[in-house]
Amino acid sequence: MPLRTVAGVLLLVALAMAPLNFGSTRRVPLEMLITLTAVAGALWLAGAWVRRPITSPPFSLQLGAGLVGLSGVAWWFWLQQPPLPDFTREH
Repeated sequence: MPLRTVAGVLLLVALAMAPLNFGSTRRVPLEMLITLTAVAGALWLAGAWVRRPITSPPFSLQLGAGLVGLSGVAWWFWLQQPPLPDFTREH
């Protein structure tokens, strides 16, 4: 089975499991989702490397990822963090 197919199956499994983890306070399910996604990404990259040539994602995807990254950097360095709600602070 090609690596990219296995990566796609792992991403589908992670996508199916993600709603089950919604609101969970346990660490293991979240770590399992992160691990599934990371392994799927690594397998996809390995499959792309073996297959060659590696094609870049569409421009709209690159632009969206860049804007999300820019937003994260702005919140990290320049924008003021909103105050925590009382409920969150007390629990």
